[in-house]
Amino acid sequence: PSPPEAPDSPWLHWVNEDVAYIIKGDERSRYLALKTEQEREQFIGQFWERRDPTPGTAANETKEEHYRRIANANQKYRAASGTPGWRTDRGRIYISFGPPDELESHPVVGSTPAYDAWRYRMIPGVGKDVIMEFVDSSGAGDYRMSLDPNGKKK
Repeated sequence: PSPPEAPDSPWLHWVNEDVAYIIKGDERSRYLALKTEQEREQFIGQFWERRDPTPGTAANETKEEHYRRIANANQKYRAASGTPGWRTDRGRIYISFGPPDELESHPVVGSTPAYDAWRYRMIPGVGKDVIMEFVDSSGAGDYRMSLDPNGKKK
């Protein structure tokens, strides 16, 4: 068995990739402090149990949806540079909040680069009518989240 510190460790893969966007800071710290595979397996089981909307049933809808989002992000949002979809800004937001309620794709117009605008009607803990823009400022298909309302200008 690989120690959790080994770069190829499935235990590090789980915390650094599988649940990187949804694990809370204190959960991550507790997980990384665990010493045995048994403790890690128990932690992972409890992690998903806490998020199960229908405990007592065979399915854990939250877990299933989470891994479905990762697969969709990898399929839809892989960057032109080769970055896996789950590691891109659009992938991170998609995994964290699900598909947007509205999506507008805008092509290049003059000096304004291509960009996508995602609208969420409500994100718990964030707010209502949240709009996120992802700009392909390089023109190479590598969309980055724009924090600047003028981020589309070259």
